[in-house]
Amino acid sequence: MNLYPYTRRSLYRAILVALILSLTFAVAANAESPPTFIAEWGSYGRGDGQFMYPSDVATDSSGNVYVVDTYNSRIQKFDSDGTFLAKWGSRGTGDGQFRYPSGLAVDRWDNVYVADTSNNRIQKFDSDGTFLAKWGSSGSGEGQLKFPMDVAVDRWDNVYVADASNNRIQKFDSDGTFLAKWGSRGMGNGQFNLPSGVAVDSSDNVYVADASNNRIQKFDSDGTFRTEWGSYGSGDGQFSGPSSVAVDSSDNVYVADMGNNRIQKFHSDGMFRTQWGSYGTGDGRFRDASSVALDSSGNVYVADKKNNRIQKFSSPAIIAEIDIKTGGNPNTINPRSRGRIPLAILTTDALDATTVDPTTVRFGATGTEARPVKSALEDVDDDGDTDMILHFKTRDTRIKCGDNSAFLSGKTFGGERIEGADDVRTVGCR
Repeated sequence: MNLYPYTRRSLYRAILVALILSLTFAVAANAESPPTFIAEWGSYGRGDGQFMYPSDVATDSSGNVYVVDTYNSRIQKFDSDGTFLAKWGSRGTGDGQFRYPSGLAVDRWDNVYVADTSNNRIQKFDSDGTFLAKWGSSGSGEGQLKFPMDVAVDRWDNVYVADASNNRIQKFDSDGTFLAKWGSRGMGNGQFNLPSGVAVDSSDNVYVADASNNRIQKFDSDGTFRTEWGSYGSGDGQFSGPSSVAVDSSDNVYVADMGNNRIQKFHSDGMFRTQWGSYGTGDGRFRDASSVALDSSGNVYVADKKNNRIQKFSSPAIIAEIDIKTGGNPNTINPRSRGRIPLAILTTDALDATTVDPTTVRFGATGTEARPVKSALEDVDDDGDTDMILHFKTRDTRIKCGDNSAFLSGKTFGGERIEGADDVRTVGCR
Protein backbone atom coordinates (compact mmCIF):
# COMPACT_ATOMS: atom_id res chain seq x y z
CA MET A 1 0.00 0.00 0.00
CA ASN A 2 1.36 3.39 -0.95
CA LEU A 3 0.93 5.56 2.15
CA TYR A 4 2.55 8.55 0.53
CA PRO A 5 0.84 9.41 -2.80
CA TYR A 6 3.07 11.06 -5.36
CA THR A 7 2.30 13.87 -7.80
CA ARG A 8 4.56 15.22 -10.53
CA ARG A 9 6.87 18.10 -9.73
CA SER A 10 5.99 21.37 -11.38
CA LEU A 11 8.15 23.19 -13.86
CA TYR A 12 8.70 25.84 -11.24
CA ARG A 13 10.31 23.35 -8.88
CA ALA A 14 12.61 22.09 -11.62
CA ILE A 15 13.71 25.66 -12.23
CA LEU A 16 14.26 26.16 -8.49
CA VAL A 17 16.56 23.18 -8.30
CA ALA A 18 18.47 24.57 -11.26
CA LEU A 19 18.91 27.82 -9.36
CA ILE A 20 20.73 25.97 -6.58
CA LEU A 21 23.22 24.73 -9.10
CA SER A 22 23.91 28.17 -10.47
CA LEU A 23 24.95 29.72 -7.16
CA THR A 24 28.64 29.41 -7.85
CA PHE A 25 29.24 27.73 -11.21
CA ALA A 26 27.50 27.01 -14.47
CA VAL A 27 25.53 23.79 -14.12
CA ALA A 28 25.91 20.60 -16.09
CA ALA A 29 22.75 18.88 -17.23
CA ASN A 30 23.25 15.88 -14.97
CA ALA A 31 21.54 17.23 -11.81
CA GLU A 32 24.70 17.38 -9.70
CA SER A 33 26.28 20.61 -8.54
CA PRO A 34 29.98 21.23 -9.12
CA PRO A 35 32.18 21.83 -6.08
CA THR A 36 32.78 25.28 -4.64
CA PHE A 37 36.13 27.04 -4.74
CA ILE A 38 37.75 27.19 -1.29
CA ALA A 39 41.35 28.33 -1.64
CA GLU A 40 44.42 28.50 -3.84
CA TRP A 41 48.14 28.78 -3.24
CA GLY A 42 51.31 29.13 -5.25
CA SER A 43 52.98 31.45 -7.72
CA TYR A 44 55.79 31.17 -10.25
CA GLY A 45 59.22 30.76 -8.71
CA ARG A 46 61.70 28.59 -6.83
CA GLY A 47 60.89 29.56 -3.24
CA ASP A 48 58.98 27.51 -0.70
CA GLY A 49 55.36 27.34 -1.82
CA GLN A 50 56.21 28.53 -5.32
CA PHE A 51 56.08 26.32 -8.40
CA MET A 52 57.42 25.92 -11.88
CA TYR A 53 54.71 23.99 -13.72
CA PRO A 54 53.29 21.66 -11.05
CA SER A 55 52.11 18.52 -12.79
CA ASP A 56 50.58 16.30 -10.09
CA VAL A 57 49.00 16.44 -6.65
CA ALA A 58 48.13 13.81 -4.03
CA THR A 59 46.99 13.65 -0.40
CA ASP A 60 47.85 11.46 2.59
CA SER A 61 45.79 10.03 5.44
CA SER A 62 46.20 13.23 7.48
CA GLY A 63 45.02 15.47 4.65
CA ASN A 64 48.47 16.77 3.79
CA VAL A 65 48.98 17.69 0.15
CA TYR A 66 51.98 16.67 -1.95
CA VAL A 67 52.82 18.46 -5.21
CA VAL A 68 55.14 17.44 -8.02
CA ASP A 69 56.97 20.70 -8.76
CA THR A 70 58.21 19.48 -12.12
CA TYR A 71 60.62 22.13 -13.38
CA ASN A 72 62.03 22.68 -9.91
CA SER A 73 62.75 18.92 -9.75
CA ARG A 74 61.26 18.53 -6.30
CA ILE A 75 58.29 17.47 -4.21
CA GLN A 76 56.60 19.99 -1.93
CA LYS A 77 54.39 19.11 1.02
CA PHE A 78 51.63 21.33 2.45
CA ASP A 79 48.84 21.07 4.97
CA SER A 80 45.28 21.05 3.64
CA ASP A 81 45.11 24.86 3.72
CA GLY A 82 48.28 25.32 1.68
CA THR A 83 50.73 26.06 4.49
CA PHE A 84 54.20 24.93 3.42
CA LEU A 85 55.55 22.00 5.46
CA ALA A 86 58.51 20.44 3.67
CA LYS A 87 60.28 19.85 0.36
CA TRP A 88 62.79 17.44 -1.09
CA GLY A 89 64.60 16.86 -4.35
CA SER A 90 66.92 18.56 -6.80
CA ARG A 91 67.88 18.02 -10.40
CA GLY A 92 70.01 14.92 -10.97
CA THR A 93 70.14 11.15 -11.16
CA GLY A 94 71.05 10.28 -7.58
CA ASP A 95 68.76 8.91 -4.90
CA GLY A 96 66.21 11.59 -4.04
CA GLN A 97 67.03 13.60 -7.15
CA PHE A 98 64.71 14.01 -10.13
CA ARG A 99 64.62 14.87 -13.80
CA TYR A 100 61.21 16.28 -14.70
CA PRO A 101 59.09 14.24 -12.27
CA SER A 102 55.45 14.18 -13.36
CA GLY A 103 53.38 11.96 -11.07
CA LEU A 104 53.09 10.76 -7.49
CA ALA A 105 50.90 8.64 -5.21
CA VAL A 106 50.63 8.01 -1.47
CA ASP A 107 49.98 4.60 0.08
CA ARG A 108 48.05 3.75 3.27
CA TRP A 109 51.26 4.13 5.30
CA ASP A 110 51.79 7.61 3.82
CA ASN A 111 54.80 6.51 1.81
CA VAL A 112 55.21 8.63 -1.32
CA TYR A 113 55.92 7.16 -4.77
CA VAL A 114 57.21 9.49 -7.47
CA ALA A 115 57.25 8.92 -11.22
CA ASP A 116 60.74 10.29 -11.99
CA THR A 117 59.93 10.65 -15.65
CA SER A 118 63.16 11.51 -17.44
CA ASN A 119 65.17 9.20 -15.18
CA ASN A 120 62.79 6.37 -16.20
CA ARG A 121 62.27 5.15 -12.66
CA ILE A 122 60.00 5.17 -9.63
CA GLN A 123 61.31 6.47 -6.32
CA LYS A 124 59.78 5.73 -2.93
CA PHE A 125 60.02 8.01 0.14
CA ASP A 126 58.50 8.27 3.58
CA SER A 127 56.16 11.19 4.24
CA ASP A 128 59.05 13.45 5.25
CA GLY A 129 61.00 12.80 2.07
CA THR A 130 63.49 10.22 3.34
CA PHE A 131 64.56 8.02 0.43
CA LEU A 132 63.46 4.37 0.78
CA ALA A 133 63.77 2.62 -2.59
CA LYS A 134 63.87 2.98 -6.36
CA TRP A 135 63.33 0.80 -9.42
CA GLY A 136 63.30 1.06 -13.19
CA SER A 137 65.62 1.88 -16.06
CA SER A 138 65.17 2.97 -19.66
CA GLY A 139 63.77 0.24 -21.88
CA SER A 140 60.75 -1.82 -22.85
CA GLY A 141 61.40 -4.99 -20.86
CA GLU A 142 59.54 -6.03 -17.73
CA GLY A 143 60.25 -3.50 -15.01
CA GLN A 144 61.85 -1.09 -17.46
CA LEU A 145 60.22 2.23 -18.23
CA LYS A 146 60.04 4.87 -20.93
CA PHE A 147 58.88 8.20 -19.55
CA PRO A 148 56.62 7.00 -16.72
CA MET A 149 54.00 9.71 -16.28
CA ASP A 150 52.01 8.63 -13.25
CA VAL A 151 51.78 6.12 -10.41
CA ALA A 152 48.95 4.74 -8.25
CA VAL A 153 48.74 2.40 -5.25
CA ASP A 154 45.98 -0.05 -4.36
CA ARG A 155 44.79 -1.16 -0.91
CA TRP A 156 47.35 -3.99 -0.91
CA ASP A 157 50.17 -1.54 -1.65
CA ASN A 158 50.62 -2.78 -5.20
CA VAL A 159 51.99 -0.03 -7.42
CA TYR A 160 50.67 0.73 -10.91
CA VAL A 161 52.75 2.81 -13.32
CA ALA A 162 51.56 4.62 -16.44
CA ASP A 163 54.52 3.68 -18.66
CA ALA A 164 53.66 6.33 -21.22
CA SER A 165 56.05 5.85 -24.12
CA ASN A 166 55.73 2.06 -23.86
CA ASN A 167 51.94 2.50 -24.02
CA ARG A 168 51.30 0.14 -21.16
CA ILE A 169 50.54 -0.19 -17.46
CA GLN A 170 53.01 -2.02 -15.26
CA LYS A 171 52.20 -3.45 -11.84
CA PHE A 172 54.75 -3.89 -9.04
CA ASP A 173 54.72 -4.73 -5.36
CA SER A 174 55.63 -1.95 -2.93
CA ASP A 175 59.34 -2.81 -3.16
CA GLY A 176 59.40 -2.63 -6.95
CA THR A 177 59.19 -6.34 -7.81
CA PHE A 178 57.54 -6.71 -11.21
CA LEU A 179 54.12 -8.42 -11.12
CA ALA A 180 52.28 -7.80 -14.41
CA LYS A 181 51.86 -5.56 -17.43
CA TRP A 182 49.28 -4.87 -20.09
CA GLY A 183 48.78 -2.63 -23.09
CA SER A 184 50.28 -1.77 -26.47
CA ARG A 185 50.04 1.15 -28.87
CA GLY A 186 46.67 1.46 -30.55
CA MET A 187 43.04 2.49 -30.26
CA GLY A 188 41.44 -0.84 -29.33
CA ASN A 189 40.26 -1.97 -25.92
CA GLY A 190 43.29 -2.35 -23.68
CA GLN A 191 45.52 -0.42 -26.05
CA PHE A 192 46.87 3.05 -25.35
CA ASN A 193 48.21 6.15 -26.99
CA LEU A 194 50.21 7.94 -24.30
CA PRO A 195 48.67 6.76 -21.02
CA SER A 196 49.35 9.69 -18.72
CA GLY A 197 47.32 9.03 -15.59
CA VAL A 198 46.36 6.02 -13.48
CA ALA A 199 44.15 5.53 -10.39
CA VAL A 200 42.69 2.64 -8.39
CA ASP A 201 39.29 2.36 -6.69
CA SER A 202 38.24 0.57 -3.50
CA SER A 203 37.73 -2.71 -5.40
CA ASP A 204 41.16 -2.45 -7.05
CA ASN A 205 39.77 -1.55 -10.45
CA VAL A 206 42.33 0.44 -12.42
CA TYR A 207 41.43 3.59 -14.38
CA VAL A 208 43.77 4.93 -17.06
CA ALA A 209 43.76 8.38 -18.65
CA ASP A 210 44.48 7.37 -22.26
CA ALA A 211 45.49 10.89 -23.24
CA SER A 212 45.93 10.86 -27.00
CA ASN A 213 42.94 8.54 -27.45
CA ASN A 214 40.87 11.04 -25.44
CA ARG A 215 39.27 8.42 -23.23
CA ILE A 216 39.31 6.69 -19.86
CA GLN A 217 39.78 2.94 -19.76
CA LYS A 218 38.83 0.73 -16.79
CA PHE A 219 40.47 -2.61 -15.96
CA ASP A 220 40.51 -5.09 -13.11
CA SER A 221 43.69 -5.33 -11.06
CA ASP A 222 45.16 -7.93 -13.44
CA GLY A 223 44.59 -5.82 -16.53
CA THR A 224 41.39 -7.38 -17.84
CA PHE A 225 39.47 -4.73 -19.79
CA ARG A 226 36.16 -3.67 -18.23
CA THR A 227 34.89 -0.59 -20.04
CA GLU A 228 35.92 2.71 -21.63
CA TRP A 229 34.37 6.12 -22.23
CA GLY A 230 35.20 9.38 -23.95
CA SER A 231 35.98 10.86 -27.33
CA TYR A 232 37.59 14.03 -28.59
CA GLY A 233 35.60 17.20 -27.97
CA SER A 234 34.40 19.68 -25.39
CA GLY A 235 30.98 18.26 -24.59
CA ASP A 236 30.04 16.44 -21.41
CA GLY A 237 32.03 13.21 -21.28
CA GLN A 238 34.35 14.28 -24.07
CA PHE A 239 38.03 15.09 -23.60
CA SER A 240 40.93 17.01 -25.02
CA GLY A 241 44.05 15.30 -23.73
CA PRO A 242 42.93 13.92 -20.36
CA SER A 243 46.07 13.95 -18.25
CA SER A 244 45.07 12.62 -14.85
CA VAL A 245 42.42 10.51 -13.14
CA ALA A 246 41.44 10.15 -9.48
CA VAL A 247 38.83 8.19 -7.51
CA ASP A 248 36.95 9.25 -4.38
CA SER A 249 35.76 7.13 -1.44
CA SER A 250 32.51 6.32 -3.26
CA ASP A 251 34.43 5.25 -6.40
CA ASN A 252 33.39 8.27 -8.43
CA VAL A 253 35.97 9.09 -11.08
CA TYR A 254 37.47 12.56 -11.58
CA VAL A 255 39.35 13.43 -14.76
CA ALA A 256 41.70 16.36 -15.37
CA ASP A 257 40.57 17.29 -18.87
CA MET A 258 43.65 19.39 -19.46
CA GLY A 259 43.04 20.67 -23.00
CA ASN A 260 39.53 21.77 -22.04
CA ASN A 261 40.78 23.43 -18.84
CA ARG A 262 38.27 21.64 -16.65
CA ILE A 263 37.61 18.74 -14.29
CA GLN A 264 34.93 16.18 -15.10
CA LYS A 265 33.30 13.76 -12.67
CA PHE A 266 31.77 10.39 -13.57
CA HIS A 267 30.22 7.33 -12.00
CA SER A 268 32.56 4.34 -11.95
CA ASP A 269 30.85 3.05 -15.10
CA GLY A 270 31.53 6.27 -16.98
CA MET A 271 28.17 8.01 -16.59
CA PHE A 272 28.76 11.76 -16.58
CA ARG A 273 27.90 13.58 -13.36
CA THR A 274 29.30 17.12 -13.45
CA GLN A 275 32.13 19.34 -14.65
CA TRP A 276 33.69 22.67 -13.75
CA GLY A 277 36.39 25.02 -14.99
CA SER A 278 37.28 27.12 -18.00
CA TYR A 279 40.35 28.89 -19.33
CA GLY A 280 41.64 31.73 -17.20
CA THR A 281 43.43 32.86 -14.07
CA GLY A 282 40.48 33.52 -11.75
CA ASP A 283 39.17 31.27 -9.00
CA GLY A 284 37.90 28.03 -10.49
CA ARG A 285 39.59 28.69 -13.82
CA PHE A 286 42.61 26.83 -15.17
CA ARG A 287 45.48 27.06 -17.57
CA ASP A 288 46.19 23.38 -18.14
CA ALA A 289 44.48 21.51 -15.29
CA SER A 290 47.11 18.80 -15.22
CA SER A 291 46.06 16.73 -12.19
CA VAL A 292 43.26 16.13 -9.72
CA ALA A 293 43.25 14.52 -6.25
CA LEU A 294 40.84 14.11 -3.35
CA ASP A 295 41.23 13.94 0.40
CA SER A 296 39.27 11.75 2.83
CA SER A 297 36.69 14.53 3.28
CA GLY A 298 35.98 14.68 -0.43
CA ASN A 299 37.74 17.99 -1.03
CA VAL A 300 39.20 18.26 -4.51
CA TYR A 301 42.70 19.57 -5.29
CA VAL A 302 43.75 20.58 -8.80
CA ALA A 303 47.27 21.19 -10.07
CA ASP A 304 46.75 24.30 -12.22
CA LYS A 305 49.94 23.89 -14.18
CA LYS A 306 50.48 27.09 -16.14
CA ASN A 307 49.00 29.23 -13.39
CA ASN A 308 51.62 27.70 -11.09
CA ARG A 309 49.19 27.05 -8.27
CA ILE A 310 47.05 24.49 -6.50
CA GLN A 311 43.31 25.12 -6.25
CA LYS A 312 41.14 23.52 -3.59
CA PHE A 313 37.41 22.91 -3.94
CA SER A 314 34.73 21.57 -1.62
CA SER A 315 33.34 18.13 -2.29
CA PRO A 316 30.64 18.30 -5.01
CA ALA A 317 27.04 17.94 -3.89
CA ILE A 318 24.57 15.58 -5.52
CA ILE A 319 21.25 17.25 -6.26
CA ALA A 320 18.47 15.29 -4.57
CA GLU A 321 15.00 15.41 -6.07
CA ILE A 322 12.69 16.05 -3.13
CA ASP A 323 8.90 16.19 -2.86
CA ILE A 324 7.07 17.88 0.01
CA LYS A 325 3.64 16.59 1.04
CA THR A 326 1.28 17.90 3.67
CA GLY A 327 -1.93 15.91 3.56
CA GLY A 328 -4.01 16.64 0.49
CA ASN A 329 -2.20 19.90 -0.25
CA PRO A 330 1.23 19.20 -1.73
CA ASN A 331 3.86 21.84 -0.96
CA THR A 332 1.49 23.78 1.29
CA ILE A 333 2.92 24.62 4.72
CA ASN A 334 1.39 26.41 7.69
CA PRO A 335 4.41 27.86 9.51
CA ARG A 336 2.37 28.13 12.72
CA SER A 337 1.43 24.46 12.73
CA ARG A 338 2.61 22.20 15.53
CA GLY A 339 2.46 19.25 13.16
CA ARG A 340 5.01 17.58 10.93
CA ILE A 341 6.06 17.99 7.33
CA PRO A 342 6.53 14.73 5.38
CA LEU A 343 9.09 14.85 2.61
CA ALA A 344 10.38 12.29 0.12
CA ILE A 345 13.89 11.99 -1.28
CA LEU A 346 13.36 10.26 -4.60
CA THR A 347 15.74 7.76 -6.15
CA THR A 348 17.00 9.06 -9.50
CA ASP A 349 19.89 8.39 -11.85
CA ALA A 350 21.94 10.85 -9.82
CA LEU A 351 21.11 9.51 -6.34
CA ASP A 352 20.04 6.25 -4.75
CA ALA A 353 17.88 7.47 -1.87
CA THR A 354 18.66 4.36 0.18
CA THR A 355 22.28 5.52 0.43
CA VAL A 356 21.30 8.73 2.24
CA ASP A 357 22.17 8.80 5.95
CA PRO A 358 18.97 10.22 7.53
CA THR A 359 20.83 11.37 10.64
CA THR A 360 22.72 13.92 8.52
CA VAL A 361 19.69 15.39 6.76
CA ARG A 362 18.55 18.92 7.56
CA PHE A 363 15.50 20.69 6.08
CA GLY A 364 14.07 24.16 6.30
CA ALA A 365 14.33 27.73 5.14
CA THR A 366 18.04 27.38 4.30
CA GLY A 367 18.58 23.62 4.48
CA THR A 368 20.31 23.72 7.87
CA GLU A 369 17.45 23.81 10.36
CA ALA A 370 15.28 20.78 11.18
CA ARG A 371 16.44 17.24 11.88
CA PRO A 372 14.10 14.40 10.86
CA VAL A 373 12.05 12.89 13.67
CA LYS A 374 11.14 9.85 11.60
CA SER A 375 12.42 8.11 8.48
CA ALA A 376 11.36 5.15 6.36
CA LEU A 377 12.03 3.55 2.98
CA GLU A 378 9.25 3.12 0.43
CA ASP A 379 8.65 3.21 -3.31
CA VAL A 380 6.84 6.55 -3.24
CA ASP A 381 6.23 7.00 -6.96
CA ASP A 382 5.68 3.34 -7.91
CA ASP A 383 8.59 3.32 -10.33
CA GLY A 384 10.25 0.23 -8.84
CA ASP A 385 12.92 2.25 -6.99
CA THR A 386 13.03 2.63 -3.22
CA ASP A 387 12.75 6.22 -1.97
CA MET A 388 13.26 7.73 1.49
CA ILE A 389 10.49 9.38 3.50
CA LEU A 390 11.40 11.83 6.26
CA HIS A 391 9.21 13.75 8.74
CA PHE A 392 10.18 17.11 10.24
CA LYS A 393 8.57 19.26 12.93
CA THR A 394 7.13 22.25 11.12
CA ARG A 395 8.32 24.83 13.62
CA ASP A 396 11.86 23.48 13.56
CA THR A 397 12.16 24.31 9.85
CA ARG A 398 11.94 28.10 10.46
CA ILE A 399 9.93 28.45 7.29
CA LYS A 400 8.12 31.79 7.54
CA CYS A 401 4.99 33.21 6.05
CA GLY A 402 5.75 34.41 2.54
CA ASP A 403 8.57 31.92 1.90
CA ASN A 404 8.22 30.28 -1.49
CA SER A 405 10.96 27.67 -1.31
CA ALA A 406 12.56 25.25 1.14
CA PHE A 407 15.91 23.48 1.06
CA LEU A 408 17.47 20.20 2.14
CA SER A 409 21.06 19.17 2.82
CA GLY A 410 22.73 16.00 4.03
CA LYS A 411 25.20 13.26 3.22
CA THR A 412 25.20 9.71 1.96
CA PHE A 413 26.61 6.92 4.09
CA GLY A 414 29.70 7.22 1.88
CA GLY A 415 30.14 10.89 2.85
CA GLU A 416 28.93 12.53 -0.37
CA ARG A 417 27.04 15.78 0.13
CA ILE A 418 23.46 16.09 -1.14
CA GLU A 419 21.35 19.18 -1.74
CA GLY A 420 17.71 19.58 -2.68
CA ALA A 421 15.00 22.20 -3.04
CA ASP A 422 11.26 22.36 -3.50
CA ASP A 423 8.74 25.17 -3.84
CA VAL A 424 6.31 25.84 -1.00
CA ARG A 425 3.15 27.85 -0.46
CA THR A 426 2.56 29.18 3.04
CA VAL A 427 -0.95 29.36 4.48
CA GLY A 428 -2.57 30.32 7.78
CA CYS A 429 -0.56 33.50 7.98
CA ARG A 430 -3.27 36.10 8.52
